Parts: sequence; C-alpha cells; structure tokens
Amino acid sequence: MLSLVYLSYCKHINRNTQHVRAFLYIAFSLFVISSCAPAEPTIEIIKLTNPSVQGGQSSINDMGNTEMIQSWIEHGRGNDAALVIGKTRKDRFDDFFVIDHGKNFYVNWADFPAVVNFGHHPGRMAVHWREKSGKGTYEYDIKMAISTDGGNNWGEHFKLHNDDTKSEHGFVSMASMKGDNTMLIAWLDGRNMVSNENSEHEHEGAMTLRCAEMDVQGNVTNRIELDNRVCECCNTDLCFMDNGNPIVVYRDKTDTGVRDILYMIRRDSVWMPPRPVYPEGWYIGGCPVNGPAVASADSTVFVGWYSGKNDTPKVHLSISDDLGFNFADPIRVDNGAPIGRVDVEAFDGKHAWVSWIEEHPEHEAEILLAKFDHEKKIEEHHLAYTSNSRDAGFPILKQKDGNLFISYTKVDSITKPVLKKIKMLNK
Repeated sequence: MLSLVYLSYCKHINRNTQHVRAFLYIAFSLFVISSCAPAEPTIEIIKLTNPSVQGGQSSINDMGNTEMIQSWIEHGRGNDAALVIGKTRKDRFDDFFVIDHGKNFYVNWADFPAVVNFGHHPGRMAVHWREKSGKGTYEYDIKMAISTDGGNNWGEHFKLHNDDTKSEHGFVSMASMKGDNTMLIAWLDGRNMVSNENSEHEHEGAMTLRCAEMDVQGNVTNRIELDNRVCECCNTDLCFMDNGNPIVVYRDKTDTGVRDILYMIRRDSVWMPPRPVYPEGWYIGGCPVNGPAVASADSTVFVGWYSGKNDTPKVHLSISDDLGFNFADPIRVDNGAPIGRVDVEAFDGKHAWVSWIEEHPEHEAEILLAKFDHEKKIEEHHLAYTSNSRDAGFPILKQKDGNLFISYTKVDSITKPVLKKIKMLNK
C-alpha cells in the first residue's frame, strides 16, 4: 500500500504543493498504521479446573486416548498425604483416582511423582512416588505401581531399586521404549552415601545415577550404574530419539564441585561415556536443585538448563542436529532474572518450546513460555504469575496433537495444582 501511494505521489509531483502535502500525509499515516498493527495471537490459553482442595508436586503426561493425565500430591491434615491422578477429556477433568494415601509419603517440592504410559497403549501405565524407609530425613525409597485398566485399579506396590540402604532414592525419569510393554527408568541413588544402616545423610560416598528397565508386569531388569558421582538433588530427564536410542541428561558433580550438565546415550545396548552438553565449569558449593530437561524430534535433540556461573543466573538451550553426537553453543533463553526450573518440548526437528520461571518486579515471579528455532527465540508468552518460593515447584510441559499442556502449582493462602492447555493457533 505504501509503495502505491509513493508512485501516485511521483506521478503527480508537478501538481501544487497542497497535493504534495496530502500525498505525503497519507503515505506517512499508512506507514504508521501498518507499523502499529497488533500481531495476530499465536496461542490461546485454556484453564482446566483441577478437583484438588489443597495440593502440589504435580506432573502431566499424554495417556493415548484420553487427552492428558495429571498426577499430584493432595495434602491432608497433619502429615497425611495422598497420591492422586486426574484424567482430562475435551478440555475438562473427566475422572480422578487416589492411588495411595497415608503418613509415610516423602513429600518434596522438587522431587514429585509422575505417571507414564507404556507406549501409546491408553490402558497400561506406571506411576512412581517416594516413601519413607526410616526415621531419618533423607531415608526414602522409590515406590512404583502399574495399572492395566487406565488407572482404575493399581497392582501391588513395589520398590524400584534393589538395595536396602536407608538412603536417598529419587528424581526419577521414565520413558517408554519401542513397543507397548517396556520402560526405561533413570534415578538418583544414594546407597553409597551411607556407611551403615544407622548413619543419616553421612557423605561417605557420592550420589550415583542409575537406570533400569521395567516391563508391564512390573519386572525390573538390567539395573546398572551410569555415573558414580553426580549432583545430589537435581532432577534428571530422558527421552528416546528417533533412531530408538535413549538419551539421559543430569547435573554432574566433579571432585572439585563443578556441576555442569552431562548427557549419556545408549547405542547398540551400550551406554556411551558421559559428555558435557556445554562445558561451563560452574562451581557451586551446594546443589542448586535445578536440573536439565531434554526433548527430541527427527534427528534433533534439545537440552535446556539453569546455570548460575559467575553469580549470573541464566537459562540455556543447546541443540544437537546429529542425534546427540555434538551440541551447539547454547542460546540464551531468559530475560535476565531467571529462577530456572526448566522444561522443554520439541514440536519438530526445527523448533522447540521452553518453559521456565523468571522473577517479576510486581508479582514475585512468572512462568514464561518461548519458542525457539536453531538460532534464536522466535516468540515468548506469559503463562501465569507465581511465587518465587519452593512451593511453586517445577512447571511441567507436555505436548499432544500439536498443542501444549503445562502443569504447575498455584501458590496462595493454600497451594493447588493447575493444568492449562496452550492451544497453538498457527499450526
């Protein structure tokens, strides 16, 4: 439009000054209007009302023929707690079930339960949670259960790991292997951190990263140690790449206290030695409780994480376009004041979405969502205001049918799990 006005102006350049001024005014006005026109919205946020009365520590997953399934800890009176799952259908909660309840739950803001289905079979799913194994603060086990009827009934509860030490076991990641009957599970295991059953959190040894496979009958096999020294309380993550190989990401810990993000890939049934996603060299005296996230599509792998090197908090996204053989230098995700708690979802090999928590001058903190290509941030969206405290937990991001879902904890006079659907309008 502007070029048409300009050509018209040139055609009539010999007319009187009044006409010239009119054409210039029109051209300028059209330029201003086109420059200030609001961009078309790219997402629509739909809140699904969760039936929780008071709870937190939530997670979300795709369950096949239902839209999604959200899990959370419902907080009762005293030390009583319940592990609850809620199914959604047609953008509303359709049903919910209590898997277990009692005073023996180990409830932690950063180490939360999750439900994962076996392949794309909607009826077969497994859940993990933490249960106290002794009186000590850091004595707890990873408990699991399996349902073969869509969560209506759950089998006998069993322990994932095979040691009987009263030590820390948690920060579980699960992903379904090829087919509908087996899962790969990774977790942090503190069996080497205690010298005997009477010691409590004595750092005799180091926290380890371990993994195992589990079938739909609950048989746990191929338990192995992946790394004999890792950060004590940063969450892990794993996914399967398109070639069928799994990749596990976690925060390492060297003898000198450097806690960078490492990854391991299993190729031809053999785990490759751990490698850094990006060698930052971040030294920190204690665990930052801020682990990495990984997602993959086509031949691309996306890894997001938080770092505080040189007292400068940052959220990074690093991308591999060769199935994890090499990772590019990271892209800056945050806006200058991140709290972290990152999650990543890959829509295709060219784009990924990243969620994280950032400090806010008026509302303590906010949950943000951004879309990235291989070079830069393309768009960013505000999802919710939240607290900068631990009660806000870790927002979890999942995709289904080209849309996103995010599960997080709303912090007010009470805490409640929240589930939102992020509808993509420009798919």
